[in-house]
Amino acid sequence: MRTPKTIPAGFISSVPQSDDIESVRPDDGKIWTTTKASKPEIIIALVSAGEEGVLLGRLLVKGDMPGVTVFVKTSENDDFKPVSTKEDQQPKVFESAEGGLINAVMPSKLMATAVKIVPVITEEGAQTISVEDISLFACFTEEFTSVTTTTTGATTTEKTTTKVTSAGTTVTTVIATTTPTVTTAATTATEATEGTTTPAPTQATPACPVKDGMSTPTLISDEHITSTPDSDTIKNVRPGSGSKWEEDADKEPTITVTLVDEDEDPVPIGVIKVTGNVPSFTVLYQTADDELTPVTKPGSKEPQ
Repeated sequence: MRTPKTIPAGFISSVPQSDDIESVRPDDGKIWTTTKASKPEIIIALVSAGEEGVLLGRLLVKGDMPGVTVFVKTSENDDFKPVSTKEDQQPKVFESAEGGLINAVMPSKLMATAVKIVPVITEEGAQTISVEDISLFACFTEEFTSVTTTTTGATTTEKTTTKVTSAGTTVTTVIATTTPTVTTAATTATEATEGTTTPAPTQATPACPVKDGMSTPTLISDEHITSTPDSDTIKNVRPGSGSKWEEDADKEPTITVTLVDEDEDPVPIGVIKVTGNVPSFTVLYQTADDELTPVTKPGSKEPQ
């Protein structure tokens, strides 16, 4: 939502139609306001017509409403369906927390082409609804361009190497929100003095395909799984191992999973699933050479 290149202006609309719906973008200093009687809906297209859906992580909505319901399209020709935790398909209400912030975490591996946000309407209070910011976290696809330069007497091709990196990675115990970007590093050699440069669009690169690394030793090796205190059986936490890892609770055990080898770029995080007899757990993450940082509750510095 912060990047018009990712979600262009025409991708954001409302019912009823509003000329200032763009005010819901974060950090623009504006607030979108409408009446409760209009039963407003905010619709955000995630991809262009004909493109496949993207992995949708979560939405952050800041405003003066008690909550929102969320509906998604999983393909261009489908109808909007509610995000629900029950088989009856009743929309789940994502409630507002302190400061008017609503954290709507989507189900695991939800692919979507569009999302619809419906504010919860109550009879109490003012007869208007205000939305200050909407942040949307998904694995978008970005297009990049290679450049071919044609000159008099010589033809030089600029070779572009593209890799996926993680910018501003955020991890939660349910689904991680992350905003990935594509960066390029190019080398060019030219000798001619005049010529023309023509950009040639190339196929877009998916930002973050989701894989279960713990089930695949070639992705996460045994050496990348450790514990404190040290345990020879920590590898039992792998799915499908048929064994369990046990430790005394009074030792306050921790499990560390290294996602990449030393000097490699960090990767986007999707879902963390833990099966065991623990009532809950906290998650800490590390980006590059930074210290381990706890995943916090929305609008707070307390570990989630």
